[in-house]
Amino acid sequence: MPRFFFDIEDVELQPDREGVELEGLNAARIEAVRRSGQLLSDAPDRFWSVGEWKCTCRDDKGLILFVLNFYSNEAPATFGKK
Repeated sequence: MPRFFFDIEDVELQPDREGVELEGLNAARIEAVRRSGQLLSDAPDRFWSVGEWKCTCRDDKGLILFVLNFYSNEAPATFGKK
């Protein structure tokens, strides 16, 4: 079974050094969304303070398979409001 790695990058790169064995690319896509959702749920203030981050999925040879990008954009109506 192939091993996939999910690196998270916001202010700094947090490489996935262990990876996880999954059945294939579709399972890796599902896992990336699941992990990203969990991170957003666990640390929403961190996301808003950084404003962007990404989850990069790579295979055991280091080949990047896909990237999930997360961005926030404040509308002018919210400037100066907390």
